[in-house]
Formats: sequence, C-alpha cells, structure tokens
Amino acid sequence: MQSKDLKKRRRRKKTNHFTTIIGLIGITAMIMIVGNVYRMFRGSEIGDRLISTDVERYEETIRRYAEEFDMLDYVPLVEAVMMQESAGTTTDPMQCSACMFNEQYPTEPGGIKDPEYSVKVGVQYLQYCLELAECTGPADISRIELALQGYNYGAGYITWAWENHGGYSLENAEEFARMMMELHGTSGYGDMLYAPHVLRYYHI
Repeated sequence: MQSKDLKKRRRRKKTNHFTTIIGLIGITAMIMIVGNVYRMFRGSEIGDRLISTDVERYEETIRRYAEEFDMLDYVPLVEAVMMQESAGTTTDPMQCSACMFNEQYPTEPGGIKDPEYSVKVGVQYLQYCLELAECTGPADISRIELALQGYNYGAGYITWAWENHGGYSLENAEEFARMMMELHGTSGYGDMLYAPHVLRYYHI
C-alpha cells in the first residue's frame, strides 16, 4: 500500500511540475506576443534604426539651412524625417512639395526637382511645425511627436490636436485622419503612425 501511495504522489508531483512549466511557457509566449503587437503599433523604438549613407550625404546642406532657420539643435531630427520620407534618394528628399513654403515648384507630390531646395523648404516647414507645437528642445519628445504628425498631415493637425486633446496621441492621429478621409471622400490620409515611424531614426 505504501509503495502504491508513494508512486501516486510521485506521479502527481511530476504532473504538477509539468503543468507549471507549460503554464510558464504560455505566460512567456503571451508577453512576447503583446510586446510585439505594441512594438508594431508604436512603429518601433526611438533611435533603433540607422540613417542611410544617402541621407548622411545631405548633412552639410541640412546644417547650412538649419543654421539659417535656427534649427541646429534639430539636425538629427531633420535627418530622421528625410530618412522616413525618402531615405535621401529622390529629387525631393524631404517630400515637401505640397508645403506652404514651396514657392518655386508645383505644389504636388514630387513637384520639387532640386534636392537642395527640398532641404531648405523641409527644414523651414519642420521649424514651423515645432514652433506651433511649442517644442522646448530636441529631447521634448511629446511635442516633437505633435510637430512630426503635423509635418505629415499639415500644420492644421497641430492646432486641432492642441484644442481638442491637449497634444499628440496615436489615437487622435487616427481620429484626425478618419475625419479628413470623410471630409474629402478619400480612402486614405497621410500616415497615422508617422511620428513613431520618424522617431525610429531619431538619435538625440
């Protein structure tokens, strides 16, 4: 009898041990899944990706116009925007043809045909967005996010986000896009994840 009871207890211990291991594996898997979903939703972490050599070639030009528009502290942010927009490979590397500061080329996608002029306009427009967002410096990420989303959507988003939500969030970026799609009768509007997409390349 004692021998049988001992065997049963040993079997129960093994079963409990096995159940515990399976449970831990399941919890670990869930944590990984949730983490991956969050990572995709955020568009990855700040500064976890490198700037391309094509963008690096524009550093001198970026610095020249950054100095003109009092943006020297934001040179890495300009590079991050260029990386997201074009990776430095088009005639309009800052993709700012539709911007209000473009006075020399058609205000349509790809309208600017001079890369240096694109940098000038892009830096000027980014400076305008940062000013509207009341950004205090290159480490003020929450307001940089607001400025970046405005760079993509248009500066009107910044004013709207301030007035209706007190700043930027992923949720109100989506809300604004859906509102604009309904207003214009289109199936898309900008990049709802533009801010986190740019910040992947932003090294402070």
